[in-house]
Amino acid sequence: MLKLSNRMMAIANLVEPCDVIVDVGTDHGFLPIYLVKNQICSKAIAVDVNQGPLMRAQEHIEQEELTNRITTRLSNGFMAIEPGEAQAAIIAGMGGLLMESILTNGETVTAKMSQLVLQPQSDFLSFRRFLYRAHYDILEENMIYEDGKYYTIFKVSPNSNCSESDFEQLLPEEKRYGCYFFANSNAVFKQYLKHEQKVNDQVKQRLLLAMDCAKIEIRKKEVEEKLSTIQSALKRM
Repeated sequence: MLKLSNRMMAIANLVEPCDVIVDVGTDHGFLPIYLVKNQICSKAIAVDVNQGPLMRAQEHIEQEELTNRITTRLSNGFMAIEPGEAQAAIIAGMGGLLMESILTNGETVTAKMSQLVLQPQSDFLSFRRFLYRAHYDILEENMIYEDGKYYTIFKVSPNSNCSESDFEQLLPEEKRYGCYFFANSNAVFKQYLKHEQKVNDQVKQRLLLAMDCAKIEIRKKEVEEKLSTIQSALKRM
């Protein structure tokens, strides 16, 4: 029986019912299979830039007897998707900068969608700024801990009135961590902040023992600023 990891289940739980969903970078195809089998989405399009993952996904789709409801396509992001063909999308398990590129290149497709669930692996500050700049409204967030890593998951909608100027008006902790977790309790997020505080404290102590130079001073300032932001975030929890 198909069993999703905690990370993938958290992604699936943010998807609202829809007719057709696109899973970008589908890999093994488990997410679209789960969403269709559980009648969250009527149909799905599983896309990947590489043929190998698509072949694995196709095998799993055939095993679940869902070939009439889930199709696979070789595609770089949304390039093989027509505007209006799907109402929702999932992009997960890749760097934030790559995700920004996929969303930018596919903006004519995503503009016709009502929801996207996004799980970037890195570059979170830049990615949050991008969401504002590209006029995405952050509807909900979740953070989970799995296999020694913390994962942040966004549910967003396109065509909002937010802009990069709105992002610049946020407090430092809101720019880095968003606003959602400060208004909605999340135990994993608080655990993550304490972990980040400990890690950066350790970095600070090592820097204090290092020989002074321009690069070290710049790094010290960066760590001090991050620790200050973390402390401000913890005070709001």
